[in-house]
Amino acid sequence: MYPLYKYNDKVVSAKDDYSLVRDLAESSVPRLTPSIISHYNEGHQLYIVDSVYSGTGRSNESDVYQKLIKPSFLELGIDHKYVSTSSADTISEFAGSLNGSVCTVLFISGDTSVNEFINSLSETKEGTVNVGIIPSGTGNSIALSLGITNVFVALQRFFQSIESKKTVPFYTYEASFPRGSYFIHQNVKTHTIENPVRFSVVLSWAFHAALVADSDTPELRKHGVSRFRMAAENNLKSNTFYNGSYSVGGETYNGPFAYWLVTATSRFEEKFLISPKGNILHPDLYLVSFGAQEDNSGKYIMDVMEQVYSEGSHLANPDVEYKQIDSTSQLKLSVDSPDQRLCLDGAIVKVPEPGSISVKVSGNEIGKWKLYIIT
Repeated sequence: MYPLYKYNDKVVSAKDDYSLVRDLAESSVPRLTPSIISHYNEGHQLYIVDSVYSGTGRSNESDVYQKLIKPSFLELGIDHKYVSTSSADTISEFAGSLNGSVCTVLFISGDTSVNEFINSLSETKEGTVNVGIIPSGTGNSIALSLGITNVFVALQRFFQSIESKKTVPFYTYEASFPRGSYFIHQNVKTHTIENPVRFSVVLSWAFHAALVADSDTPELRKHGVSRFRMAAENNLKSNTFYNGSYSVGGETYNGPFAYWLVTATSRFEEKFLISPKGNILHPDLYLVSFGAQEDNSGKYIMDVMEQVYSEGSHLANPDVEYKQIDSTSQLKLSVDSPDQRLCLDGAIVKVPEPGSISVKVSGNEIGKWKLYIIT
């Protein structure tokens, strides 16, 4: 049994000596020759980080690395080190072990694994990291924003980068949480937040954060991206009023809110165009928010969500605020109720007491590290 993938709208298999991957390498521009690969191996360290529990997990039939990438890279002569997640700390320990020079890290994962990595780079070390994404998570916003829709497109971009060195700055953003805030996983506290945290995709509060948090159960994860709709339906049965305010550009906007987020990307799912002006290759964030309705029925929220799925037509809705956040902007979100949950690149943060969260554009440097992304 070989795993199936979609490439150019055709279902293909990893069978037949992985000829498709070889063809991608040979047809890349510039062409990926043995001498180019040899030169790359000599001066570069390549890691493949496989977040095996991302998305719906791995099985013998859907193991992208073992069935496709490993044999293909062996045939092509591309040296690499493979890192498979065996615990909740695997990615953070790997990031902390990196020490100087230039390396490339290909993630077989979603967005949250990349977030764990960038927040775990050692503060005492320095280097340059080129990040590549092979989309395998429930949320693949980074990959979707780059037009990377499957493993073959991802590998094609990687092959092109070997010789052309086609990378661009990988921008990150900094969120500072109130004292006492902490990360939770499936409603269980994991660790306290003591320093500002970086993100690259989204920081959200209210409905979006609630549905991401509520969808992160073993049962719902089996349903892939559909888990978000299932969690949304359940979430709308409860209170959709989120009391708070935010300030930006010298203006203050008061709640209660139903929806609030800032994002660098354009879409969270292939058809979920939340920020039409979003561009991960540019450093700016975009804020999307709208207030709660008196009837608290939830229908209003779902109406706006349907507009998002309808080619981002929610921007024409007068109730929706859409604002650009650049490096000069001072953005602060104040939550007025206890036990608020926020989503940070898919990870969930609990703010136990009313307080303020500040957000700023940080660029592609983290300490002495410089981050780039393969496009």
